[in-house]
This record gives sequence, C-alpha cells and structure tokens, in this order.
Amino acid sequence: MKVDWQRAWNAMTEATRRVPGVLTRISEDTAWSIVHYAQELATEELSDATTYNASFEVDVEPMKASVRNVHPAALYLEEGTKPHLIFPTKQALRFLGREKIVYTRWVRHPGILGHAFLGVGRMMAEATLLEIVGNIGRELIE
Repeated sequence: MKVDWQRAWNAMTEATRRVPGVLTRISEDTAWSIVHYAQELATEELSDATTYNASFEVDVEPMKASVRNVHPAALYLEEGTKPHLIFPTKQALRFLGREKIVYTRWVRHPGILGHAFLGVGRMMAEATLLEIVGNIGRELIE
C-alpha cells in the first residue's frame, strides 16, 4: 500500500493548527460546567442562592479557563468561618429575638461550615471531562 506522505503531512498540519482552538473550547465548556454544578449545589443548600448564583465569572484564554465568584460572601460560603464576634457598623445590632426585637452592641456568631460549591463542581466537571476525553480517545483508536 502506497502512502501519500504529502496528504498525510497536510492533514497533520491542519489538525495541529486546530488543536489550540479545540482545547480552548474544551476549557471554556469545562469552566461553565463547573459553574453549572456549583449553582445546582448552592440552590440545594442555600435558602436564597439568587445573588450567589448570579456572581460567577469565567475568564477564557487560549487553552486555559478560570472560574470565580465575586459575591461578597463567596469566600465564607466556600471555606466557612470560625466562631467570631460581630460588631455593628452603626450604633447597635438589631434582630428579632425569641419574642421581641433585641438591640445589642455585639453578638457571638458560631461560625459556619464551608460548602465548597466550586470545589465539588470542579470535581464533577473533571469527571465529565475525563469521560469525554476517553470517548474521543476510543473513537480515534477504532
């Protein structure tokens, strides 16, 4: 069997030229998958996840994508907090106690456990990506 080396070389050159664009699209799709999974988790866990879910940003560069949440409480929701004191920004804190409105100069917050929405979303998206790459590899071999 005679091989057309010029045709093979041209096909390889074309495939190599297209790889960065394909990898960039895969990176972007994976980043948006992370956002999607994180939003689903947040919706399940939080009483109102509307502003948190609207605060995701995805930056895509050639063959690289990054995901972040710019919500003011995103770090606390992701990593949690230790017990801490809360002081008012004005004169006093006001909240509804057991039966009446309470005013105080500070409160002891018990802290919260982190939810790791982005971390879990990343793991879920990676599993999906590995499955896609495995399928592509099997198709190329067959």
